[in-house]
Amino acid sequence: MKKADRLALLQNLISNIEIERQEELVQLLKERGLNTTQATISRDIKELGMVKVATGRDTYRYINSNEKANQISLTQKFVQTVVKQGNMLRIDAIPGTTAGIKSDLNVRFSQWTFAIITDDDTLLLVAKSAADADNIYKELKKI
Repeated sequence: MKKADRLALLQNLISNIEIERQEELVQLLKERGLNTTQATISRDIKELGMVKVATGRDTYRYINSNEKANQISLTQKFVQTVVKQGNMLRIDAIPGTTAGIKSDLNVRFSQWTFAIITDDDTLLLVAKSAADADNIYKELKKI
């Protein structure tokens, strides 16, 4: 199987099945006749822009972070508060969801963003200027 076919199969599996661990993907691919390693799957997940997010049921799953509908949903569902000071925003979120939110923010606000730092439940977004931070803050408040 070619790499493009493997990537397409991975996207299909992740879109249709709640997958918590890369080892599950290895097993699902093996069941479909494709022997691969967890390391290969890890690289493929990164290349596809997949992120692991909390499901709200004390579990995690992979999603495609490049799908706009997922991103709006992630931001709407999981951002709890946004506080602005100067050119920075502190964004509090439900634990385990910041990787997906960071990906969304990078896509939506890259022209205004200098850097985004995350931990399990908080993001620190540093905008290029205070005016850029205002623009991002206003957009996030609309959600």
